[in-house]
Amino acid sequence: MFKLSRKSFNLALCLAWVCLTIMTGQTTSIEIVGDEVIQVVENGTEEYLVLDCPYELSDQDKTSLVIKWYHTNNPVNVYQWIHGNKPQAIGILEDRLDLEYVAKDEEYHRHRALYVIKPTTELSGEYTCSVSSFEDEKTYIQKLIVYSKPSEVSVWTDKREEDTVTVICKVDGIYPEPELMLHIASDSDNKTILAGAKEVKTWSHGSYMATIELEIDEDDLDGPVEFVCEVAIPDTDLVFPNATKYEPKMKVVESAVMSGVPRTYSTSATILGLAALLLCLL
Repeated sequence: MFKLSRKSFNLALCLAWVCLTIMTGQTTSIEIVGDEVIQVVENGTEEYLVLDCPYELSDQDKTSLVIKWYHTNNPVNVYQWIHGNKPQAIGILEDRLDLEYVAKDEEYHRHRALYVIKPTTELSGEYTCSVSSFEDEKTYIQKLIVYSKPSEVSVWTDKREEDTVTVICKVDGIYPEPELMLHIASDSDNKTILAGAKEVKTWSHGSYMATIELEIDEDDLDGPVEFVCEVAIPDTDLVFPNATKYEPKMKVVESAVMSGVPRTYSTSATILGLAALLLCLL
């Protein structure tokens, strides 16, 4: 008599279950039907925003549906809706949601979304929606950026050494943590990026202050320039620029009559030489 091994028996049983599922049209998979998105709003400017969690369910999943939302790697959920019960807001979202909001007028979708009232910067972060049943579980991510415009963006130059100039940029009162970049303006669309700058960032009272500075050799500057500082908020198109103009120390190039070798004199040295020549002629 032919005898099946335990492994073969389990495989046959699994295949039989799959075939039965296909024949009866039953499925237990939860399907997420939306793309991950980033929402960007300015602090204190919106009356509300909605973080949705679009999904489709099988009939079997409907009998034990639970929706939970999590905020930025916190293992404790900040929202929960168990089908058949009222939704709950927890932790950072307590008293910040309209719990009567209906996302979709269908029984198993009514309270899937977060209706956030007057979003502020502390609600920024990554939100993960968990859609689960006894049969399956899927997750969906939305990122929320509630930003504050900088109270200050200033850029200036400082002559600390004779042959160099230091470009400094400062931004204050901005959220979230910004990215700073220095470059030289050009008539074309191209930017001359200034790499190697020193950067310092601090956090205080719910916003960031940051400075960036770079020392540049004046020999590398070809005449008057405009230094531009761009302050950007990551994952957005938001950029807050400012600029300052700078004129490097002028140099006069003359040719040596006797040797024919070009020589370079600073403006101050040229003036002193002319003054000495005039004294000799008197």
